[in-house]
Amino acid sequence: MKASISILSTKHLDPTARDWALAQDWGLMEMEFIQIEALPLNRSQERRLDAIGPSDLVVVTSENAIKFLPTIQSTETWRFGCIGHKTRYKVQERFPHNQIRFTADNSRDLAAQIVESKCFGDVYFICAEDHRMELSLLLQKHRIKVETFSVYKTIKQPQKVDHHYDGILFFSPSGVESFFQLNQSIKNTIYAAIGQTTANALENYTKRVIISEAPTQEALLRCVQSYYENHFHE
Repeated sequence: MKASISILSTKHLDPTARDWALAQDWGLMEMEFIQIEALPLNRSQERRLDAIGPSDLVVVTSENAIKFLPTIQSTETWRFGCIGHKTRYKVQERFPHNQIRFTADNSRDLAAQIVESKCFGDVYFICAEDHRMELSLLLQKHRIKVETFSVYKTIKQPQKVDHHYDGILFFSPSGVESFFQLNQSIKNTIYAAIGQTTANALENYTKRVIISEAPTQEALLRCVQSYYENHFHE
């Protein structure tokens, strides 16, 4: 028999993930704790992007990086490296004829693939304004030139949560920080992170952290399901 649990998602879920959660007879609440805003590039930055050649590599770390990437004439020759399979899907959707050379679940693994390949010119990193430096530092350590282009920023939207939830889903360090601006950790609540970076942010506030096996909403929901199948009656 499936356990009836209540879940708070700190962002709106995709329809497939939402339907799956509701099919488990869970109580589901979705709230947005961050807002995404585009950052326009200046002419100099656009010229730099337009000069990207077929020997270079364009790295994108999120769906939003693809969403807010401006239209550049030279993109038809770009080769991509992606963090997360959902990001890879968005690249394929927007650039169906381009080569995706690397895909990894995190910055460290992606950097290792790039370094090992030894077959690229420069790396162009398309990301958020408040991006983590891990990828750039790892590549620069191996004398790979990295140029960063911030095409969006995250704005925290803290909200007070009064209802008790068995589990709370988190998708980014920014979402974690926004949530805990007005809320405290609760003893009997489990906090689910979509990846290690988000888990690291959560561990600043609570030790009741679980991590999905893959950086997808569906994997995060199944992680919660597995946890409560094993712990609900404890």
